[in-house]
Amino acid sequence: MLISVQEIPKVAVEEMNEIHSTEVDIVNKLYEKISEWENDKSKEQEVLTIFEEFLKDVVDHFLFEESMMRESNFFAYPMHKSEHDRVLFEL
Repeated sequence: MLISVQEIPKVAVEEMNEIHSTEVDIVNKLYEKISEWENDKSKEQEVLTIFEEFLKDVVDHFLFEESMMRESNFFAYPMHKSEHDRVLFEL
């Protein structure tokens, strides 16, 4: 296991805590599959499949969070959105 859900700070919006928990599960699954792949290159497609699952989850997470920020007129929305854009570009 790479990370525990207990290591992720809780936020006020329970749905975000659930999203973070799901992401921790996916990251750990990806980490385990990459570890397997290091010894068995035939696992490459499985790694890619989990990575695609992770990407989709991150995109959905960011869209949900951005929607909440817009609805509440969150003052730092532009800065936070640009951070999301940067992370997605790097992924």
